[in-house]
Amino acid sequence: MAGDLLHVVVGHGLPGLYLNALRSFRAVLPDAPLLVLDNASPQRRLRQELQDLAASDPAIELVLRERNERRNGKVGGLYEAYRLAFERADSLGARYVHIMQADMQLLWWDEDVVKRAEDLWGRHPTCVNIMTAALSRDRWLAGDLCTDGETGDTLVKGYGLTDTGLFHLTRFSQLGASFETTEAEHGQRAYEAGMRVAVFAWPTEVPVPWPAVVRHGRQRGREVRTGKPLLCKPLSGADLASLKAGGKPLTMEDICVPWGWSCLSPMWTTDLDNVHYWALRRRDFAVNGWRAAKPRWVTAGLDRRSDILLKPRRPSLTALLAKPIWAYSRALWHRARPGGHGGPGRLAVLAAPRDDNPYQELLYGELRKAGVRARYEEGPTTSQSLNVALAPVMLARYRLAGYTVLHLHWVFQFSLPWARSRRWARRAMQYWFALYLRTASWLGFTVVWTAHDLAPHEPVFADDRRAHKDLAARADLVIALSPVSAEELSRQGARAVRVVPFGAYAKPKLSPSARAEARHALGWRPEECVVVHFGKLLPYKGADTLLRAAHLLPPASPVRVVVAGACKDHGYAELLHTLAHDLGRADLRLERLSDEELGTFLLGADLAAFPFRDVTNSSSLLNAQCYALPVVIPDLPGLRDFPERSVLRYDGTADGLAKALEGFVRLAPEERRQIGESARAYATSADWPTVATMTLEAFQEATAAKQSGRRRPP
Repeated sequence: MAGDLLHVVVGHGLPGLYLNALRSFRAVLPDAPLLVLDNASPQRRLRQELQDLAASDPAIELVLRERNERRNGKVGGLYEAYRLAFERADSLGARYVHIMQADMQLLWWDEDVVKRAEDLWGRHPTCVNIMTAALSRDRWLAGDLCTDGETGDTLVKGYGLTDTGLFHLTRFSQLGASFETTEAEHGQRAYEAGMRVAVFAWPTEVPVPWPAVVRHGRQRGREVRTGKPLLCKPLSGADLASLKAGGKPLTMEDICVPWGWSCLSPMWTTDLDNVHYWALRRRDFAVNGWRAAKPRWVTAGLDRRSDILLKPRRPSLTALLAKPIWAYSRALWHRARPGGHGGPGRLAVLAAPRDDNPYQELLYGELRKAGVRARYEEGPTTSQSLNVALAPVMLARYRLAGYTVLHLHWVFQFSLPWARSRRWARRAMQYWFALYLRTASWLGFTVVWTAHDLAPHEPVFADDRRAHKDLAARADLVIALSPVSAEELSRQGARAVRVVPFGAYAKPKLSPSARAEARHALGWRPEECVVVHFGKLLPYKGADTLLRAAHLLPPASPVRVVVAGACKDHGYAELLHTLAHDLGRADLRLERLSDEELGTFLLGADLAAFPFRDVTNSSSLLNAQCYALPVVIPDLPGLRDFPERSVLRYDGTADGLAKALEGFVRLAPEERRQIGESARAYATSADWPTVATMTLEAFQEATAAKQSGRRRPP
């Protein structure tokens, strides 16, 4: 069976964990061939130790990659190394590849492992990958396991492929599996293609065969006393064999190590000088409290023959207090100095706030592909008020974690429910927002504002326009989504403005048959002229104006109005219900549409109406145009960038909108098609990779200008 299987360890840096991974493998499988792929580890000593290990062990094949590629979301070009591993396995005639990353350790391996894996593959024809590390609740897999209804096997929810474990090479190619920019991305893509990830069926709740880090409870020799039945007992090889033969598994939810065939290394084996160690500790503290964050060691009674870990030195109390200060200070100095973010193209972006508008993930997904580290600003609590109060402190935390660009989109996170009806509270929030911006600048963030709106459509501060003018003036760079808004931002005092347009929200395949199927699924008759309005239903978007305009149409008009979207304003929702009920030919759906539902909705419609009262930009409008839908819009300054041949304009009144709808009904099918094609050409003129490149260049230039102590327009 050994000839059918290639074991692989892939690593980059982290010397202690890396060498532990190799020693654990050799302790469990002393004679098995092993391919070690090093992704240009920066530590010369580590690379030399790897070479020494390979020289002393003829069963180890070592590949030292010289380039540390950043084209994907994994450090060190991990997936490029995977490609090399699969090519090597194929050249050796192997059927399976077992991949461990260098922060993992092997617990056991024998012939039964492969036999059980083949059984799983036999029961699941679309399974390419069997997960070999089932992780504890503080890891990303927590709560993501499910039971297959037919076989009773354990599967991973929502993933068709992971980047560790056993891989079936033939199925990998036959089913078209591939590694994408992040594990979440290729896992979801494979899942949508029908693939599934199985989890090994041996007990996943077992004692661990090494010293463990205990989350809470008092240590009593080799046991830990807690309120739950919990035993932290180092196991010998015989103990492990007994457990696998049918020993009763013990609950291990409160042990800070995962379990499975292989596992992630315990946190305390990480170098205390490494800032990532303390980041893990901080996350552990936030979830489990102070006692959980205190490192404890259980080493008594360990069978020396099965001790597969490097022996760490237990740090002194002084080291535990001083090391995090030193680690964070050193990291902050490195990242704050010019070029400390990692050089051109390697930025770390903190986005605020997170919204369900697809704009953000479409942009950041492409930026991550370009090597940019991007995440959303999140508070440490579930309370919005506390999170706002702690926002300046959290900025310092993110700055210490290496984020250099603060990318603001909106300010609604400062709109507290209890403060909206109190002017003094909104004024206090305005002062707090100003402090937030000053703190970001003082910490060394490059502050970038993408001006989706020149002012919020619902009150946030006591003087919203003044607050946004201050934001425009304080930002190191303002990104405008159109030339018209760029001119207005310059008039408001923005000193550096750059126009970066929207990308195409969708590029659906359009055909008469697809449109007919969509209309049939939605219950729309062929002779009807369906006018749709969708998105978040807020008063400024004018859904009520559309319903009032429909009231003015002749009774014989074929127009059918459909309004769909979430509406959190109960008073406005009641108004829409009343208008729709009185009209009699209006459909109202006050809930957020899924992406699939929205696609069907737009595919079957004849016209989209957006009767804004005031607007700066609209992603919903562009989304409709991507489906070659003609759109009718008021003649507002913020919408004058749209080419005349791609839209129908009216004077902004309900009467004017009614006349525009009647005029559209009278258009010949060829005229409607020409307007729709012009709309689609405009909405899809820029793709998201191009938008991401323009945004990244803007970030880099603004960062360089800030570091040189000047502000200049890009």
